[in-house]
Amino acid sequence: MTAPRHRPTGRLRFSDGSKPSIRGIARELGARVVTTAYRRMLFMSYPLRGIRIPVYNAGADVSFGILEPKDIDAYLRFRPATSGREVERRMLHGDRCFVSWLSDNIVDACWTATSTVYVPYMRRLLHIPEGDVYSYDSFTTLSHRGRGLYMARNSFTARTHQSEGLRRSIALVAYENYSAWLILTRSGLKTLGAYHYLRTPLKGIYWETTEPGQVLPLMTSPREPGTSMATAIGAASKI
Repeated sequence: MTAPRHRPTGRLRFSDGSKPSIRGIARELGARVVTTAYRRMLFMSYPLRGIRIPVYNAGADVSFGILEPKDIDAYLRFRPATSGREVERRMLHGDRCFVSWLSDNIVDACWTATSTVYVPYMRRLLHIPEGDVYSYDSFTTLSHRGRGLYMARNSFTARTHQSEGLRRSIALVAYENYSAWLILTRSGLKTLGAYHYLRTPLKGIYWETTEPGQVLPLMTSPREPGTSMATAIGAASKI
């Protein structure tokens, strides 16, 4: 069997929020230097049809749900760097936010989209195929990491999408975001390929690579004919 081509080594990686060390600082510095000129995002996928999605229990007394307009203030307390206008724009775009509630506080969340989204890290639009759902901007508070909230909430999210007839959950992860890639891989997502972006003084060079037999969704420039940032308002990838 041929080994996957798109497996990050972790030698250069972004910080995962853990206690810094000399080795970790060197790894992150190397990752930051490399990605100023050359960026890669791994395309990951999880099938939703014809499978039984496992249910996970979180190590905290949380409940799961979908963010509603009346809950925006709670979300802003959870993610103070995000503006209320941005949350409203995402909702108007049709994106949904799956949240983990601990009493009246949100401690974990992830956004999903089913239409074209803008990926700032690559400066491109990702055209989501019909039947796919794209996950982005996943975050758990530092005080609740390592307690299984992500796995439990992700299971709830996947089961909701499965019940709605969607066929596949997809995500993009920066090659240097090794911790996020490990979490998603352990959650059952498979890496099918990668998008590449080499920054140049003009407009940059883009290409993609895939695992054998795989095809990646289309990625285009917002400036190309037939594409518009207006169709991707509010959507972003921060994984």
